Amino acid sequence: MKKKIWSYCLMLAMVFLLVGTGSCIAANQVFKDAQAHWAKDYINQLSSLGYVLGNPDGTFKPDKSMTRAEFTSLLISCMGITPSDKTSRYFTDTAGDYWALAAINEAAKLGILEPKEYLNKSNNKSELVPEGAIKRSEACAMLVRALGKSATSAMTTFKDNDKVQLSMYRGYIKTAADLGLMSGYSNGNFEPFNDLPRGQACTVLYKFLAQQGKVPAIPTTSTVTSPVTTGTTGSIRYVSIGDDLYDTNTVPISFIVNYIEVPVKSMSINSSSINVNNTYTFEMDSDSNNPDIVINNIRYGIDKVTVSGDKLVVSSGYRKIFKFKAGDYGYNSDYVSLFVKSANQGYYLSDMGIIDEYKVKVGSQTYNLSTDKITIATNASGGSTGKRNFYDIKKIELTQQDTVMQLEATDSVLMEQLGISDIAAIFVDNTTIALNSINNLDFIIGGKKCALSEVTIDGTGNFCGGERDKVYPYNQVMMIVDDMQYKINMLNINKSKFIFYCDKGSSQEWVIVDGEYYNAADVKIIKGTSIYDLDQAMVVQRNLIRIDNRQYTLDSDFKCRVDNKIYTINEIHYNSTEQATVIDIGSLADTTLANQPLEVVFFQGNSRYQEGTNDVTIYTGSKWVTFDQIFISDSSHFTYQDTSYKLIEAKIKIDDKEFEVTDTSWHGKTQVLDIYIEEL
Repeated sequence: MKKKIWSYCLMLAMVFLLVGTGSCIAANQVFKDAQAHWAKDYINQLSSLGYVLGNPDGTFKPDKSMTRAEFTSLLISCMGITPSDKTSRYFTDTAGDYWALAAINEAAKLGILEPKEYLNKSNNKSELVPEGAIKRSEACAMLVRALGKSATSAMTTFKDNDKVQLSMYRGYIKTAADLGLMSGYSNGNFEPFNDLPRGQACTVLYKFLAQQGKVPAIPTTSTVTSPVTTGTTGSIRYVSIGDDLYDTNTVPISFIVNYIEVPVKSMSINSSSINVNNTYTFEMDSDSNNPDIVINNIRYGIDKVTVSGDKLVVSSGYRKIFKFKAGDYGYNSDYVSLFVKSANQGYYLSDMGIIDEYKVKVGSQTYNLSTDKITIATNASGGSTGKRNFYDIKKIELTQQDTVMQLEATDSVLMEQLGISDIAAIFVDNTTIALNSINNLDFIIGGKKCALSEVTIDGTGNFCGGERDKVYPYNQVMMIVDDMQYKINMLNINKSKFIFYCDKGSSQEWVIVDGEYYNAADVKIIKGTSIYDLDQAMVVQRNLIRIDNRQYTLDSDFKCRVDNKIYTINEIHYNSTEQATVIDIGSLADTTLANQPLEVVFFQGNSRYQEGTNDVTIYTGSKWVTFDQIFISDSSHFTYQDTSYKLIEAKIKIDDKEFEVTDTSWHGKTQVLDIYIEEL
C-alpha cells in the first residue's frame, strides 16, 4: 500500500505527465512561474494541446532540467503514438512497473533511442538512467531520428564547435540546427553537454510538431490571464548605462541574441527576469550568459542588469564594435575574424572589449593598440567569399552616437589558398627538398589530412585545416611530401613566403580510423585476446584479414585499439589511393581487454627507470615480443595470443638491458601500472 501511495505522489509531482494527443486534461493551464519566461508561448501551447501538466502547486519550473524519461514520453506522444509494450527490456534500469517503460520501449523499437549508446562499461549493460537529465545533444539525436532524418558530417557554425565535435551526436546537432529544431545561446555557443531545461524542451518539441505540420511554425500568443506573481513586476521604458538615460520609445535599442539583432518593441520585468518582446528572457543579477545591448550603433557587453522602477540599469564593463564600414562595404563584427599579434586564435571582432581609445581586451588579456598589433580581416567583395583585406586597428573613437575604428591597411596575417610558389624552402637536416620535384604536399592537422591549398597559416606559424576555430602550432603538424613524412621543427616567414625546417623523413604507413589519420604503429588489431600490429594482421580485401597465413572474415571477435581505447570494428579495408588501411569503428568494447593501463611506469629500486613502453620487449611463448602486444589482465598476469602468463618473474628488456619483474601495483585506480624491475 505504501508503494502505491508513493508512486501516486511521484506522478503528481512530475511536471511532464504525459497525456494523449486527443486529451485536453487541464488544457490551457496557466503556470504562474512561466508567464514571464522566454518560452512562455511554447509552454502554453503544449499545455493547451494537452501534452504537459504542471506541478500540484501550479508551477511549471521551466528552468529545471528535463529527464530522459520525461523527454522520451513527451516525444512519443508528440508523434501521435500510444505506447503499450511494458514487457520488453532494452535497458536494464527500467523495471517492469516503471512509469515510462512503454514509451522508452517504443522509442527503442523505432531507433530513436539506441541502447548501445548507453552502454555501462563496468557491467556491459545498457543503462538509460531515465531519471537523469537529458543533454541538449541527446535531444537533437532523438528529434532528428523521430523525423526520419539523418546525421550529417558537415561542421556546425557554433562558436564552441570544438565541444560539438567531442559529442557522439555532433552530426545530429548540425541536422537539428539546419531544421530549425535547436539553436545556440546568445553568446554563439551550442553547449552540447548542458542539461536541457523544460522551457527549452517545450520549444524544441513544439518545433518538432511544426515540422510535421501539426501546429503553426510560430506559436500564437497565449490569451490566458497572467497569474499573480510575487516580486517586482511591470513595464520598462528607460535604459540607463553609465550617466546616460535612453527612452525606448524614441531611441533605437536592440539586444543581440544568437547573432541576431532583436529590436526592442517592449520590455517588462517579472520577479527576477527581463522579458523582451514577450519572446526573449534573461535573468537579472546574472554574471554570465547575458546578451549584448545595442543603443544607436554602440554595442555594449553586459556585466549585469538591475531594475529601478521603470528603468533598466545596465552595468557594462566595455563597449564593442557593432557594425562598421571598411572600404565600400559594411560588416557585422560577429563575422569578422580578429588576429592578436598576427596569431589566429579563433577570435571574432565581437569578442574584443573596448576599454578606452587605445586599450582593448581580448580573452583575458589587455592590449594597447599603439604598441600591440590587433588585426581584422574583411572580405574584399563585401560577401562571404573571395580574397580578404587586412587592417590593423590603430585607435577607436568613442562618441555618444557611435564607436568608430581607425583602420590602416596591412599585409596579410593569414595566408590562404597556398601553392608551392608560396614556399621559399623546405630544409631537412642539412639538405633541401627540390620544390620543382614535388608532386603532392599535404599536412596532417589534428588528425585530418589537408592539401596545401586547403591550409591556412597565420603570421606566427599556427595552422588551420578547415575547422576555422581549431588552430594548431606548427610543431603539432606533420608534413607529407609525396610519400615521405616530416616533423616540422621550425617555421619562418620571409616576404610572405614560408621556410620549413624539418626532421629527417620516413615512409610511415597511415591508418585512417573514422576519418582521422594515425601512425600505423599506434593502431592495433585485436582478435580474441591476441593483439597484432597492422603488418601482422593484413587486410586482404574488405572485411577480410590475414593473420599467421590464415584468413578471417571480420566478425565480433575482432576489435581495434586506438588512443588507449578498444572499439568494435564495423568495417575494415585498404584504400590504395591513400595507401592506408581504413577502419570504421563502432562502440567502445566493454570487455576485460579494455582494462589496459593508460600508462606503464618502470621502477628500479625506488627510482623511476622509464615511463612508457618504447623499446620494451617481454619474453613469452619462447620468444621476445614488444610490450604493447600483450594484454594486462590484472596486476600479476598478462595474456598473449589467448594464453595467460605471470607478469611477476617475467623477463623484460629495455634498450637491450635484461630485467626481471619483481612486483607491480596500480595507482590512479587502473590508469597507471607501476612495474618494479631488477637487472639480471
